[in-house]
Amino acid sequence: MKHPFVQWFKRLSTLITQQNHRCFIVLNGSTNWIKKRLQDSNYLPAENESKSASVIIFSNAKFLQGDLTALNYRKALGSENEGLVFFDQDFNIDALAALSGTITAGNVCFILIPTEEEFEQVRSNFKTRFIENIKKSPAHFFIEEGNSNPSLEYYESAAQIKLAKEEQQSLGSCITNEQKNAVRLIEKVVTGHRNRPLVLTADRGRGKSSALAIAAAELMQDYANIKQASPLKIIVTAPDIDNLSVFFKRLAFCLPEGKTSKSSFTFKRSSVIFIPVDRLTSESIDNSVLLVDEAAAIPVYQLKKLLSRYHRTVFASTVHGYEGAGRGFTLKFYKILDTHTPDWKHLHIEQPIRWAKHDPLEQFMFDTCLLKSSLSQLPSLNSFDSKYIDTLKFQQHRTQQLLENETLLNQLFATLVTAHYQTKPSDLKLILDNANVRIFSLCGEDGVLAVALGIAEGRCDESLVNRVKDNQRRLKDQFLPQSLLTHCGIENAFEFKFLRIVRIAVHPNIHAHGIGSLFLDKISKHAERDYDYLGASFGANKEVLNYWLQNEFKIARIGFKRDKASGEHSALVIKALETKNSAVSQLFDEVDQAFYRSFSYLLTDEYSQLAPELVWLVLHFQNSRYLQELPLQDKQAITDFATKRRLYSNCAYSLHLWLIHHSRMPFDQNVLPLIERILQKQSVATVCEKYGFTGKKALNQHLVDYVQSFID
Repeated sequence: MKHPFVQWFKRLSTLITQQNHRCFIVLNGSTNWIKKRLQDSNYLPAENESKSASVIIFSNAKFLQGDLTALNYRKALGSENEGLVFFDQDFNIDALAALSGTITAGNVCFILIPTEEEFEQVRSNFKTRFIENIKKSPAHFFIEEGNSNPSLEYYESAAQIKLAKEEQQSLGSCITNEQKNAVRLIEKVVTGHRNRPLVLTADRGRGKSSALAIAAAELMQDYANIKQASPLKIIVTAPDIDNLSVFFKRLAFCLPEGKTSKSSFTFKRSSVIFIPVDRLTSESIDNSVLLVDEAAAIPVYQLKKLLSRYHRTVFASTVHGYEGAGRGFTLKFYKILDTHTPDWKHLHIEQPIRWAKHDPLEQFMFDTCLLKSSLSQLPSLNSFDSKYIDTLKFQQHRTQQLLENETLLNQLFATLVTAHYQTKPSDLKLILDNANVRIFSLCGEDGVLAVALGIAEGRCDESLVNRVKDNQRRLKDQFLPQSLLTHCGIENAFEFKFLRIVRIAVHPNIHAHGIGSLFLDKISKHAERDYDYLGASFGANKEVLNYWLQNEFKIARIGFKRDKASGEHSALVIKALETKNSAVSQLFDEVDQAFYRSFSYLLTDEYSQLAPELVWLVLHFQNSRYLQELPLQDKQAITDFATKRRLYSNCAYSLHLWLIHHSRMPFDQNVLPLIERILQKQSVATVCEKYGFTGKKALNQHLVDYVQSFID
């Protein structure tokens, strides 16, 4: 006799298929009961049967063999799947959000909550909120072992069954007019002017990967009909070749007579070839057009390299935040496009293809993970006078307050999402679950102006600290003291209390009005009661590092290697809060002095590739007490060089000393070649190529002219 669940699930599947919808089903019960329900739904094979390749399983549990885990789930991005089974004791919301976007219409995502003791969950406010929202929603289902199946009234209502499927009038291979427009713009990148890249953005399920494939197919077909035309060579790339499964599948559908493999497709004399991003950025490969899919998951610095190497390029990207980098694409990469290719085009696709508008699963993820949170409506910039600033309210928020005030939580998170490129759903989980997290805001009558997310660190168990000292382990939520100990040699770092600012964001409408500095000052004063130091770690660029240094933070460390995600060297800064405490002040001075003592020496080695603007900034904020008076013989050497009495080589060390002192002057763009040549010891050829000097003579004249302008 079949279990009542079988008939219930069949009816649900029929209804959501009719409506092009998807939904969540939470199964709460014993592992045996859960497995049986999954088998009843054909989402899990019976014993000795092979699993359907179209259903993906995210799990690292013994009772459920998974296809994907936290380490590799991103390879499924860009694929299409007929279902998802999700089990994770830590409730990896980034994985759930991303993978849910691969499920096609008429299918469901099962979330599993086993009741056995070994699966007892660590208390999670985020997970509780997520599951409670499912229970409240008539479009999703919470099924508990021993209870009857829930009502399907939501899907059985006449209003829901009536579908408005878009008529496919002469759209060819395209499904919507938006997709057709995208195809035409992609083709124009190939046939139109060079250096006019196209950026194609959409939430998941909008057909952007298919649009790339359709355009590639039409171009290949067009070129096949032109006898004199040279072969069309299309390069396609993505973070992982598995991200392109939909692309190659659609390409083969459009051109069934073509020859396909996992990484290439050929049609007559034309070809589409997958080439990894790393290879594309390290060498220039002949091509007709470069198609970049899942661009938001590629570090911005690599996208910049692709832009400079390839002159006909399409960047397709998801930007709603599931992958954690979508905002980096819009905040950072768009600025690069504006600078280097001002004629670039942008198209955003709104209408979903993989499922219907107002799909319950997509809407639930957006709402519950606050991925489309609304920013506060702030007053005009002119109203930010001293009187208005005096009315602003600084506050630290308790977790319970955020759980009880969804509007406030929405506004706080919206500010983080909009202003920071790395904010993702797990950050919301961190805010609601981590007891060490501290949330601060600066609010006016009109809403949230600024938000900061901090983590309390320091004062650890001595046995744990000893294991860190012995390189036996690394501690979670102890980044600052751990870094000071392991990288800076501060043996007593764990004796102090730190507040590490993980994110700080100001409403985008009020940048450059001093609100960020005002906010940081208020956080500093508030933190004085409970912490010895305020600190932060971030990808160092001139603007961000300047912000922290201007606010009296000191550099503890700059990483030797570029971060893979940002392409920037990571910086660690700290600020002493309890300056009356001699131990606190001593450590602060010790860290500051130690960094500068080695910095100039490392400029020719580990920091030889550090951006010269950063080099100047670091030296600009060096404490004057670390600088000795320039000896008379070096002053004379500088004068002799400026008056061409002595050659560069004979004055190089004196120039080195002078330039370190000189960096305390206001910034001048003309100083950059000097920094690279004199301090970082870059070759003449390298500096000439970068700054456009015709040769050694022209470069030397620039050095002389610059030094001369500052010599009395």
